[in-house]
Amino acid sequence: MRGVASVTPGRIYVRPESLSFHFKHHTFDEIIVTQTLEPVSDGGFWITPEHRLPPNYVLEKIAERRIGTKLRRMSLLKEIKADAAPPEKVSSNP
Repeated sequence: MRGVASVTPGRIYVRPESLSFHFKHHTFDEIIVTQTLEPVSDGGFWITPEHRLPPNYVLEKIAERRIGTKLRRMSLLKEIKADAAPPEKVSSNP
């Protein structure tokens, strides 16, 4: 995705009001989120801590591709629910 403005998910925890502002004011046509998912012992996958978003961010999955043992997911940000609590630091426990 060269030539496309982006932000790492971790920055959302540092300045959550910035992404909310741009989302509400339609600064961008769309906001695409990429996330890495790692395998867990039960055969499923979990989103790595540095790629998790707060629960009030509603995503719509666009694509998912397996690369080695990990999955890469692309999603469209559909909504940021205003009534949710502010984001907290992400735990690294699956």
